[in-house]
Amino acid sequence: MITDLRCLFQKNPIGIDEKPKLSWKLKDFIQTHYQLSLYDEDETLIYQTGKLLSKESVHIGLDYVFKPLSRYYFQVQVWSGKQSFLSKLAFFETGIMGKSEAKFISYGQTDIACIMFRKQIKINKPIKRARLYTSGLGVYEVYINSKKVGDHKLAPGWTEYQEYMTYQTYDVTHMLESMNVLGLLVADGWYQGHVSKNVKLYGQEKAAWCQLVLSYQDGDTEIIGSDESWESSLNTPFIQADLQNGEHYDGRIELDWYKNDFEPVKTGLDQMETLVKNPKLIGDNYSPVEILDIRSCKLISKNKNKSIYDFGQNMVGLLRIKLRGKSGDKLIISHGEMMDKDKLYTENLRSAEAKDIYIAKDGLQTYEPRFTFHGFRYAELETDMEVIEVKGLVLGSSLETNGHFICSNEKLNQLYSNILWGQKGNFFSIPTDCPQRDERLGWTGDAQVFSRTAIYNSFTYGFYKRYLNEMKLAQRSDGAIYDIAPKSGHHFEKWGNAAWADACVIIPYNLYHMYGDKSVIYDYYNMMIRWVKYYRDYREKLIEGSHIIASCRYGDWLGPEETPKEVVATAYYAYSVKLLCKLAGVIDHKDQSMLEDLHASIKGDFKDYLTDQDKILGDSQTAYLLAYKADLLDEDIIRKHLIRKLKDSNNHLTTGFVGVGYLCPVLSELGLDDLAEKVLLKESYPSWLYSVNNGATTIWERWDSYTHDKGFGNVNMNSFNHYAYGSIGEWFYGYLAGIRPLKAGFKEILIKPYLKSALEFVDASYESIYGKIAVKWTKMNGVVKLTVQIPSNTQGLLILGKESIELEPGIHDYHHKI
Repeated sequence: MITDLRCLFQKNPIGIDEKPKLSWKLKDFIQTHYQLSLYDEDETLIYQTGKLLSKESVHIGLDYVFKPLSRYYFQVQVWSGKQSFLSKLAFFETGIMGKSEAKFISYGQTDIACIMFRKQIKINKPIKRARLYTSGLGVYEVYINSKKVGDHKLAPGWTEYQEYMTYQTYDVTHMLESMNVLGLLVADGWYQGHVSKNVKLYGQEKAAWCQLVLSYQDGDTEIIGSDESWESSLNTPFIQADLQNGEHYDGRIELDWYKNDFEPVKTGLDQMETLVKNPKLIGDNYSPVEILDIRSCKLISKNKNKSIYDFGQNMVGLLRIKLRGKSGDKLIISHGEMMDKDKLYTENLRSAEAKDIYIAKDGLQTYEPRFTFHGFRYAELETDMEVIEVKGLVLGSSLETNGHFICSNEKLNQLYSNILWGQKGNFFSIPTDCPQRDERLGWTGDAQVFSRTAIYNSFTYGFYKRYLNEMKLAQRSDGAIYDIAPKSGHHFEKWGNAAWADACVIIPYNLYHMYGDKSVIYDYYNMMIRWVKYYRDYREKLIEGSHIIASCRYGDWLGPEETPKEVVATAYYAYSVKLLCKLAGVIDHKDQSMLEDLHASIKGDFKDYLTDQDKILGDSQTAYLLAYKADLLDEDIIRKHLIRKLKDSNNHLTTGFVGVGYLCPVLSELGLDDLAEKVLLKESYPSWLYSVNNGATTIWERWDSYTHDKGFGNVNMNSFNHYAYGSIGEWFYGYLAGIRPLKAGFKEILIKPYLKSALEFVDASYESIYGKIAVKWTKMNGVVKLTVQIPSNTQGLLILGKESIELEPGIHDYHHKI
């Protein structure tokens, strides 16, 4: 059986500008051959590969020139020896592919928080299909006849607008009538609103872009694009629409696209280059921000007209409030991640106001902010109105869930939940560092440290590719990578810092390793090699003529134990060279030999200048972990020192952002699974379970962001939703459950669970691009019952003690004495 046909790993996507890549999954057989057939919109065969000898069923490209704004059907026939199987048809639709028929329209420079644009459209004959392609400078919502189109929130998301913008594609076939009003609301968003401590970073004019393509049943096509004929209005209910400070909304001003008193003012027609410099419009099909969940809450405090609600979970999103009041009544909503005794704790928000204000109309009404978001667990409502119902809308990038984990230790299960919620809240158009305070930036160091865990948790292929595009487009002429992506945003510009900028190599390597797509290497190779050469040719050296990097800005950020910055910088230099060397080997690139020699030179200098009698300068846990990952010292030496360092700390971790993700995986790779688990299960400071014991429902920025005895940590850097320390999630999947790729993309699978664990059972799975990989083990009376699932068209290798067992696709049961 052939299942789950996809294009670019999406089911029947519309509006794609990338070259299509196709995939499918198999059930209960091994593929030996395949044949792909491509059909046009009328299901007429237009291309066929012929019968190909191949076991590949993912990342399949077609040697065909695709037209924009077109639907294509595809079908695959698969052989297993002499037996043949035929799939059902699937489809994809191309986007504008750089050929826009619309223009950006704007009102011009204004401080108004939100602008309305509209166009009246008459349809005279039956429609077969209608597609709406939309974008905006700012964030937008699009409506047809006063009904919102699509589920997107804060579209088009955050990009480096001077370089490119994304557009979204909507199926609006069933929304259109004979007479229609097409309307857009465009608010400040990242383009004009607060980004960190800055405002109006990108431009002075909000603008809209819209292209409606009508395919009629008689075969005709009509394209209606935004142009001079559109109307605009400043008469909106939005007084303020800021991502950090919140939304202010006057409910007495009704939004109605049909109203005769729309009060159009003017629409200025601007060619794109007058708004931003040489941008591109690129179709965005991956992980839009949407409502992911709706949470209930409980009232925990009421004092006069102020009520505090607890949602039971630190989350990212908005409130939906049903209330009854009279015209002019006011509702003020404040947000906080923690309670400080009997009041909302907001000091860690720094300058972010994080308040939504609603002015009521008469009667029963519902308020739900649209152009902001907040990080919070608790919300305070200040109003004299009757509050009938309060719901929490969880927002985030919509990612398919890939991973599952549960075990016999409830504190580890809570930690796993905290990891998932940390990712859910911080994967918000880009991988941000925090969702609550006046920052919310795409720090590259946080992103790379967490990337392997994120890939296990969710399908992040397209999400990370878009993020990598931000790094690539912003790369400096000398090869340096900025510390944040998009690079605009912070009140200072920094670049070229170890562990942060190295994301440009580490994330592509992890994407290739976990998804097996060589195009990732080709797409980002130039960025990676230029970064490595920046280390080699431009980065200041501590010792002239050596490869010892003098320093880096952040070091092992927020680590309880200091690691010298020259150690961090030089080790990451070597690590990037090592990973890029492997990737160059995958594509047979001529740089492979040069990179091998370069790594050898760095390794020699590291031993000469940064070690003394086999101890690394600083003698920290992180120093030895980085030396292992970068292959700078012999494994026996590293094992000896890590055992010593952990004994000295009573098996407590002393790593910061840089070392934390490597700690337990490195210990397991050194044959020290028992020590890795002891570190994981520590409950006193500093440890992962310390925050769990102190009530965490997400991952904290600091190991001691809050304690019952000392209270809150340093208010200047104290986020309660900061995912970097959640990188331990990789160990849950890859070492405790033992699910790891032997061959890129899990075409060959290693199953090596830690069965001598102190846990009584582990149940974990990972939905690979070939299908579900699952491991479940349970202990009883010294015997482990183990069940392993291997997907079709792959092979597995199970390690049980000293025994290696080859696994064919299917479900396998074992009993193993420990």
